[in-house]
Amino acid sequence: MKKNMGGTDKTIRVVIAIALLIQILMGRITGGISIIASIAAIIFLLTSSVGICPLYTVLGISTKKKDPDSSDTMEESQISPEPVEATAPEQESADAQDEPTGYNPPPPPDESSEGQEDNNRGL
Repeated sequence: MKKNMGGTDKTIRVVIAIALLIQILMGRITGGISIIASIAAIIFLLTSSVGICPLYTVLGISTKKKDPDSSDTMEESQISPEPVEATAPEQESADAQDEPTGYNPPPPPDESSEGQEDNNRGL
């Protein structure tokens, strides 16, 4: 896995983890919330020590500064999606007319078939 956490991100996570652990040890956070806070603190410490956040990987986020010589940096295509080209409103309305809408009107009658029907009636 490629590292996706920058130095500032790691520092903030360590400070939050230490603050949570101090609050738990001092008894200010108790009960079920202390268990959740302990797990969060452990996750913050682990991710900051490894430099990889699995959630960042899933979301395609990287707080690490780009280093052109390093193979650990994420490629630009992984960080942000490709820009989408906008179409002009005239083109959209023209394109919308070409697309099927679910309603298909019957084709206009052929002139040649009308004459045949008249001939059949006369017989």
